[in-house]
Amino acid sequence: LALAHKSASLHMHVVISDVRVEVAEKAAQEVSEKYPRIRCVSFGCDVTKTDEVRKLLEYTKDVFAGKYIQFVGANAGILIPKATVLAGSYEDWFRTYDVNVLGLFNTLR
Repeated sequence: LALAHKSASLHMHVVISDVRVEVAEKAAQEVSEKYPRIRCVSFGCDVTKTDEVRKLLEYTKDVFAGKYIQFVGANAGILIPKATVLAGSYEDWFRTYDVNVLGLFNTLR
C-alpha cells in the first residue's frame, strides 16, 4: 500500500492488484480518497497464474487507454513463518517459491 501511495503522490495513476480482491478494493479506495486527482483502481489477480496476469495487463491497458505503463511495482510475496529449512514442508517451500519468484517472473515478462 505504501508503494501505491508513493506512486499517487508522484502523480501516477495506479492499479492495485491482489489475490484477495476485497483487500485490493479497499486499498484502491483509500488511495483514491487521499489523492482525488489520481485514478486508482483495483484488480484481483493471482500472480502465480499467467492467464490472470495477462488479464491484469489487458485490464490496465483498457482502463488507461492511450497512456503508457511507466512503472510496475511487482511486490507480491508471502512468508510462511514455520517454513524453515528444518521444519517447513515441501508444499510450504514450493508455494513460497511460486509466489515470490515465479510470480515476479510472470508479472515482469
